[in-house]
Amino acid sequence: MKRLIFFCLLMSFALFACNSDLKKARKAVQEGEWASAQESMIKAINSDQKNPKLHNELGYIYEKRKYYELAEKEYHQAMSLDPGFVDAHYNHGSVLFRMYNYAEAIQEFEWVLKYDPNNAKAMNNLALALQMYQNDQPRAKGLFLQAIKLDPENPTYHENLGRLYETMGQSDAARDELNRAGQLKARSQNRP
Repeated sequence: MKRLIFFCLLMSFALFACNSDLKKARKAVQEGEWASAQESMIKAINSDQKNPKLHNELGYIYEKRKYYELAEKEYHQAMSLDPGFVDAHYNHGSVLFRMYNYAEAIQEFEWVLKYDPNNAKAMNNLALALQMYQNDQPRAKGLFLQAIKLDPENPTYHENLGRLYETMGQSDAARDELNRAGQLKARSQNRP
């Protein structure tokens, strides 16, 4: 009985320590204090190593610090703990894209869209990867248009479509999309 009580107390302490470190890490992320966020998140993971969300968040912190190989490792760990973790697959695709590994990034974004077909960010990033790796302008255009349909107020999607139109030699369409992107950016900067 004493062992059970000791074990329960030990687990309670570990959970408290993990939650405290996790709160510190998330606060540091909000403040852009990436080194502090990294330190606290590593402590949280040491208390709960089987939690895929913690590994995904540490991967995000590493990615923000431009430690892409470490980020990829953490995203892999998150996916191995939870193979259906859509956010980890998306983030893994993003870091692969940053590492110029477009072929694998395409696979990850396609996987995300299979399980989350309305993920506008994955559509946008898949379109970018297709442009860079395969020069598949028609498919990229379709994906940008879908992303815009899902999130018409996102200036990045309009800007990316405008840049694609530029490369396709469609200057009027490019100008329209780039103007729209500029208007959306200006509107978002004027919000309180």
